Amino acid sequence: MRLLRSDSPEVVRCLASKNRVLIRRPWADLQDTDLIPFLPVLLLVACWISGQRSATILAAVLLIAWICFLLWRVAFSKRHWVMAGCTEHFYFRLHRPVLDGLRLRHEPAPSILAPQSEEVRSMSRQIVDAFIVGPNPKVAESLVLQLEPQAQIAVAEQFERLSPTVSDLDKLWLAESSNGSLVIRWRRYHPSLPTWLSTITSRYPSITVAPESRSELDLSGFARKPELEQRRLLVEATKLGFGADCLEVVMHNPYKRRSMLEAARYISQVRVDSEPAQGKTGP
Repeated sequence: MRLLRSDSPEVVRCLASKNRVLIRRPWADLQDTDLIPFLPVLLLVACWISGQRSATILAAVLLIAWICFLLWRVAFSKRHWVMAGCTEHFYFRLHRPVLDGLRLRHEPAPSILAPQSEEVRSMSRQIVDAFIVGPNPKVAESLVLQLEPQAQIAVAEQFERLSPTVSDLDKLWLAESSNGSLVIRWRRYHPSLPTWLSTITSRYPSITVAPESRSELDLSGFARKPELEQRRLLVEATKLGFGADCLEVVMHNPYKRRSMLEAARYISQVRVDSEPAQGKTGP
């Protein structure tokens, strides 16, 4: 069990190998980087208002070309890989950098957890049905890796050393350590989680694919729940990726209305307050 840089020769060789299996986050460019082409849009609007036909056409062509480039990069780029598997090792990206103004911050070193395949006992799919508004739940998926005892200790030590916290403003955490397991939240990754697990079954016969687990998270009637229960639900829901829904729930609490900024600050404080009790083992 090692912690590597994303540009280390070992990781680069794995990504270039024809026999590797890869999980990508293809829409990361559209979520985490400054992709709105402001200059072509402003030029297009200005030319349209001024009535200059040729300039308007040129600006429209530039805008279409930029959009095509973005779609091409989403479809084929491997810049935003999350997990990779080669013959003897897996490589899991624990976190990735976020924006600093108009540029991506340099990825801190190291950020790639590299367990050997024999250190992984099993993999499974974890599903949480979150009931927020109405009877239809929103679904969150996670990949859960059950590790061998020695690997569990190593993972816990690595997370303790990295100390991921809510206040990490320069990192987007993609994995967490929970009860000796490595948990990766599935955030619109490609391929799908069931497809990945079927690939593991065929490529790594020593790794067991455990039955999937399913649970519920009920935020309906949030305002009527005790405050401690409200805080617990907010922590769990934000970790599962339902941050926007939590904002809505807190803002529209009929017993205590909050603005969007006040709701965001409250949720952030709730998560910070939860860290000492839960330990710094996840995002």
